[in-house]
Amino acid sequence: MAKRTRGKAGSSAATDAAHKGQTEITKTILLDALAKVKPAIANKEVVEQSTYFIFDDTRIWTYNDQLAISHEIKTGITGAVREAEFYAMVKKIEGETIWLEQQQGQILLETESDSVSVNIDPDIKAQGITVPGINSKQWRSLPDNFTDAVFACLFSTAKSLDRPALNCIWVEGDCVLSTDRYRASQHALNTPVKQPFMLPYVAARELRQYNAYKVYLDKQWIHFVNREHTFFSCRTIEGEYPVAEATAIFDCEGERLQLPDNLADAIDFVQSLLVEDFDVNKVVTLTIEPGLITCNSNSVIGKANRKIKGENGYTGKPIKIEVNPTFLNEIVGKIDTVVIADRLLFEGEGFKHALCLIEQG
Repeated sequence: MAKRTRGKAGSSAATDAAHKGQTEITKTILLDALAKVKPAIANKEVVEQSTYFIFDDTRIWTYNDQLAISHEIKTGITGAVREAEFYAMVKKIEGETIWLEQQQGQILLETESDSVSVNIDPDIKAQGITVPGINSKQWRSLPDNFTDAVFACLFSTAKSLDRPALNCIWVEGDCVLSTDRYRASQHALNTPVKQPFMLPYVAARELRQYNAYKVYLDKQWIHFVNREHTFFSCRTIEGEYPVAEATAIFDCEGERLQLPDNLADAIDFVQSLLVEDFDVNKVVTLTIEPGLITCNSNSVIGKANRKIKGENGYTGKPIKIEVNPTFLNEIVGKIDTVVIADRLLFEGEGFKHALCLIEQG
């Protein structure tokens, strides 16, 4: 036993000596940090920095001109490396313990069995985005349902950039609001925000996975932070949000329809054949008739259809609407009735969504 103990001590001392001056880090922790900042990596090189991980000793950054994401992690490294190759190398390297060292123009990664040197690109520099420290009083607390409210309003934002404000979600007081002039969504917040802001769609789409709990606004950036010390920043959009135009879409009177309890199951069934690459591009069709709601989908691999029969309170002509199934499944637990007029108004506690009809008669 004594010999084995001395052997381990000797081995440990030898390992320490071999990696003197290097930063020891767990592979899982490094991969997690890299994954947290990846959403700011653009699919195309819109800006020069958009395909790089940027290290600044205590953080890893990514940046794509619209988003900047950073995560606290002590690496002792300063410089930028190609994202795709670096991430793949860290993922494939054998061993749970990695030693990092910055050498002349390179980052050295070593484990007990592997060694790799990755070139630092000298032309890629950090953007100098100033984010307050985690304990700064500049941060303002967000309502605990903020990210859920933002996601519920995501699908009513305009995808066209002819009016940049409509490509945003408006956050003011105890309300989150979005519109593309044909649809509008509004979700109540549990507590009011202290300062209103427009949150761009590109940021709102990614923000949910971070569960931000604080926000700080400056002239050019909106900064969020979560409890894991991941900082998420997006550029501000100039312009004025059309609050009156958006809220006017909710003004309608008509027949009130009670939604069936099994609507979510029907949506889930018919969307199984949808094969679009992105959830936002998927569509299911709802047909509303007296005593009947029909859900159907149509894609390159086939069609699906489900009929929900039962008294629903509607007595008018058949109405057909196209909706995003991801969005509909998200809100179906928030709504219980639909007002049918020249538009549909879905209502529930703390949430409402209106959309113009695509077909009537």
